[in-house]
Amino acid sequence: KLTGTGFKPSLRVTLDVRRPFADKRARLGSVTAGRKGGVVFTKRISRSTDAGRWVVRACQRQCRIKATARFWVAKIKPV
Repeated sequence: KLTGTGFKPSLRVTLDVRRPFADKRARLGSVTAGRKGGVVFTKRISRSTDAGRWVVRACQRQCRIKATARFWVAKIKPV
């Protein structure tokens, strides 16, 4: 679940993900910012996603307004 604030209300925010320092991005989806500029986006990560560090970017207005955050994907071995 991704949450953020500071976007223009009622406008579309697109989200993508990439590895740190990589040029290629994968689109996650989009969401409309709320009345106060907040967004909430939920997406299940595929089991085939590589473990390690990732960066998610939320963009609005051709990325003139954007936010980024880093996160980790860990593989859990079955018991």
